[in-house]
Amino acid sequence: MYANGVDTALLRNALIPISTTFSIEFVIFLFAALPQLFTSYFIHENFVDRLTSNRNGNDTFDFIIVGGGSAGSVLANRLSKNFTVLVLEAGGAPHPLHSIPLMSQFVQRMPHADWGYYTVPQRNSCLSMVSQV
Repeated sequence: MYANGVDTALLRNALIPISTTFSIEFVIFLFAALPQLFTSYFIHENFVDRLTSNRNGNDTFDFIIVGGGSAGSVLANRLSKNFTVLVLEAGGAPHPLHSIPLMSQFVQRMPHADWGYYTVPQRNSCLSMVSQV
């Protein structure tokens, strides 16, 4: 029994503990379709990076705002009515798994999504809920 060049009996024997959770078709999809999806995404990502890196560099802006958070976006919106504005934001294009809610947990610890910053313990914050049920 072969499906897409894969021995299905071999896969079934390997997946006995989770056979009630995943069907054999789903496993074949994971091994066949997902690598193709990732390959085409990264080829597209590299192509987009090459296109955007060839800018002429002659663009001028009246204001440069570092950080596109809530305050930076509002400020850029107001300034852009009368001036040219550049908003700089950290990071690149989002990973495709960020769009799939159940798969986003797998990218939380990847370096492009988690910069590895940790805070120190806060002893005097969030005290309104102490001794509350």
